[in-house]
Amino acid sequence: MNCLKCGKELQDREGSGRPRRYCGETCQKTTMMEIRRLNARIAQLEKSESLWRIKGAERWAANAAKEIERQEARLAELISAERDESADV
Repeated sequence: MNCLKCGKELQDREGSGRPRRYCGETCQKTTMMEIRRLNARIAQLEKSESLWRIKGAERWAANAAKEIERQEARLAELISAERDESADV
């Protein structure tokens, strides 16, 4: 099994407990921080998109919508990697 963040091969865990998903605390915290950052960015973009639509700035609203899609795709990628690893256990 490999680290979900950096891809480094993980050592087998001795004893009981859940299998490791990350090679260390840095990769785990970096992933969680990225998920929080993406959630905040998506919320900010959704607010901006709504305001631009109200003001009639459709071009700006469309650009925000595209960026929301891009950010949501990255977020889904991170979350699905977490779920896939959990399902393999």
